[in-house]
Amino acid sequence: PTEAAFVRQMYEMYADPQVSLHDITKKLTADGMRTYHGRPLSRATLSVILRNPIYVMADLDIYEFYKSQGTDIYNDAADFAGTNGCYLYQGRDVQERKNKHLKDQILVLAPSEGLVSSDTWLRCRKKLMANTTFQQGRKPKNTWLAGKIKCGHCGYALKATHVPNSTGYFRCTKR
Repeated sequence: PTEAAFVRQMYEMYADPQVSLHDITKKLTADGMRTYHGRPLSRATLSVILRNPIYVMADLDIYEFYKSQGTDIYNDAADFAGTNGCYLYQGRDVQERKNKHLKDQILVLAPSEGLVSSDTWLRCRKKLMANTTFQQGRKPKNTWLAGKIKCGHCGYALKATHVPNSTGYFRCTKR
């Protein structure tokens, strides 16, 4: 029950457009949540948890979402009654990044009950899909303000920009 409460709290917080992965990890770590190895929760681990369809109460909205993404769905649409979670398996032919692209992956209803409503889960999943990622091998240039300052207009995180032989500045990641 304690872990289920943390999972519900994660999804409810991340469904808010103003809340970032950093904000959630900071709050849950302060509340005493740890990973299986006893380490503090990281943004990467949180992102994996939020993407996982095992926690969603799978209904027709979930079925339609995965169908529109090109996912192979094992169960019939009538089986998506809004109670069970789902398992997502990577198909053998998946070439692109499995976290962003769901094409050719396999979705199966799980025997366990879901914890999060489909509406909340879909808002979180779509927000995660819209997050920008860096190319492999490249690291973002962080400053001590990374994750601490937000755009005054839209609330998104600000990114440090560096131009050689010039003064650096901050730029909104949304605009």
